[in-house]
Amino acid sequence: MKNPYIVVGLACFAIACGDDEPASRLPCDAPSFSSALAAAGAGTEVTLGACEIAGVFEVPAGVTVVGQGVGVTELRGDGTAPVLDLAPGAGVRGVSIHVPGSFGIRARGVGAFDVRDVAIDVERGIAIGVRDASVFALSSARITGPITSANARDIGSPGAPSETGTYGVLAYDVMGLGASEGLRLSDVEVRGFATAGVAIVRSTLHWAPGEGPLEDVIEGNRGHGLMVFGGSASLTDVRACGTLSAPGLPGLTLTAAEGAVLETTRTTVCDGDGFGVFHDAATGSHTGLEVRGLGQAAVWAQARATLTVGEGSVLEGSGVAGVAAIDVENVAITGTRISEIHEGPIPNGGAGAERMGDGVHVARTALSAPPVSVTLDDVELVGNERIGALLDGFEERATLSLRAVSVSGTGTQLGAVAQRVVELPVDWDADVAREGATLANDEAFAELRRVLEVSGIIMPPAAPPMLE
Repeated sequence: MKNPYIVVGLACFAIACGDDEPASRLPCDAPSFSSALAAAGAGTEVTLGACEIAGVFEVPAGVTVVGQGVGVTELRGDGTAPVLDLAPGAGVRGVSIHVPGSFGIRARGVGAFDVRDVAIDVERGIAIGVRDASVFALSSARITGPITSANARDIGSPGAPSETGTYGVLAYDVMGLGASEGLRLSDVEVRGFATAGVAIVRSTLHWAPGEGPLEDVIEGNRGHGLMVFGGSASLTDVRACGTLSAPGLPGLTLTAAEGAVLETTRTTVCDGDGFGVFHDAATGSHTGLEVRGLGQAAVWAQARATLTVGEGSVLEGSGVAGVAAIDVENVAITGTRISEIHEGPIPNGGAGAERMGDGVHVARTALSAPPVSVTLDDVELVGNERIGALLDGFEERATLSLRAVSVSGTGTQLGAVAQRVVELPVDWDADVAREGATLANDEAFAELRRVLEVSGIIMPPAAPPMLE
């Protein structure tokens, strides 16, 4: 595990490194810092002293602000404007930023921005806001908001920047053409924001570990860990845990909507009272996904979404469903184990008296929904409280492929059921191995000609407001 204390230790050791000016001459108050910025030209650095500087500052194009390290050089805003307002090509490194309101860092305009080795603490407002950039690189950053499990329900939904810290990172139209462009995060920890840890709109996000000591974590945010509206996001070795629900709104740890593409590799989602990975009219592709300890579904897809849950994925100990796919175009689950999904109220399920705890739940609820294609290949379904796999509403153009599916359970747990189907071969479940109580339970259920209640589509979240 990376050691989070190395950042502060190295920063304190490097107080006088890399600058020819004596420490006593480095800017340590607002007037001298502002004067140094005004005199700086593109391609130069403004180096700050080991001190606290209060004020708000505009950083010219191509200029990099360099502090003496996190916890050594501290910038404290006044809440009226961004602490650092970056012009295209500007950068920041080696500072702590305290945000009483507005933004910690705001970056606007076509160009590349680089922010590294920073800590941003937000009372109210937004830690980092980015708009219209081709590249915004953020590395070795610890971003912290005011939300905790103790106060998460004391603030209205979704929360206003004037009253609390709303977003850790908010990006609009950050979408370069090359593979190395867009919003690029590495060694970034985001915790404690009221609306979302990270939210992107019409942007490209690449998030993967770098060589720094920090973890890649979205943790303890209220409402959403990550929101992706349009554009795309790729996460590798990121941990997203502890997402808190807002009053009247369940938490959604990872969200993709409005045509977005969300790809994850070896990503962990855990320990929240809402949903794990949520797709609305979006494409999701997940390999080595681990989801555990959620109050609602581990993975949810709806409204013409396309979903792939791939090799090495484990979904366990969550509520309602391991994978729920409602009115989707395609769902493919391969090389995955789904276990111990416990019952909870069916989301948007009519009268609300029914409960579900399904390993896989595929339903077609709207006549306008597309014909669905379902693939389950090398899937293990174990101990899911209501049923291992429920396949509902298949019409004549739907396709179903089941291979090497095993389902086991105890007590009254069902194995695999297809219901309300127009055309499905009588041997549709020939490659489903039922074990334990599921074999007898499925046979008895078929004789009763019962129909299990299914979920409907739930209200998707709204996109964040346009960044100023």
